[in-house]
Amino acid sequence: VFEGVPYRRGETLRFDDRGRLVRCYLGADTELSGVLCQAGTRVYLDGDGGLLEGTLARDVTLGGVPAAEGAVVRFSQGAPLAVTPREDCDVDGIPCAAGAPVVLRVDGGVRRATLAREHAAGGFAAPPGSVLERDDRDAPRMLVMTDGRDPEGRTLAGCWTLLWDAQGALRWRLPSGAHSTPGRVQLRAEAALDGHPAAANTSVTLGDDGALRELVLARAHTVGALPCQAQTRVRFDAEGRLHSALLARDAVVH
Repeated sequence: VFEGVPYRRGETLRFDDRGRLVRCYLGADTELSGVLCQAGTRVYLDGDGGLLEGTLARDVTLGGVPAAEGAVVRFSQGAPLAVTPREDCDVDGIPCAAGAPVVLRVDGGVRRATLAREHAAGGFAAPPGSVLERDDRDAPRMLVMTDGRDPEGRTLAGCWTLLWDAQGALRWRLPSGAHSTPGRVQLRAEAALDGHPAAANTSVTLGDDGALRELVLARAHTVGALPCQAQTRVRFDAEGRLHSALLARDAVVH
């Protein structure tokens, strides 16, 4: 036992710079941050005895999410951060699907979830299985959906990623793969971003503000008055100016 935590023999313990325990395999069921964690499983601690990640020793409800024994949970600042529900449930007004992690904010609101049933977000009707991410104001930040409907009731065939800016305005509507994030969208079809043709089956990188940072050109294209090669990755700076690219032909620069 170290600092009140029973640890399993034969496994590595890790400590922070102060000598406080931050990782071990439990030698017995142990309550950490009010959660009973399962013997024989690995836990991560914050150095002050708080749980960062652990495996549940029994069914429990955390942050309004019913989780099953054996599920891995993550914590932040003593509050549940990521919990996988054992059954469909409604949390903070969001229908959350069983078996898909629900990411929570420290204040208990839902940050990210997979929808258990159709749900409206930003005027779009998202079918079950869609992934919704919200900001601190509960406004939609990202929605990844397949065959959902736009505000006019038209079906958006295939998978699409919708991204909103900090003011709540829809910034991007991109044909995408199912595993997009707010900072990186995998395109399934060619798309125009700020007038630049982005190639299918490539990734687009966006800044925290939603501004375009990187894309791969679908064809030769002029960017910032410079002729750029097809299939080259073009990078932009924080002000949206061309930062780097491969030239399609000789050109005078500066």
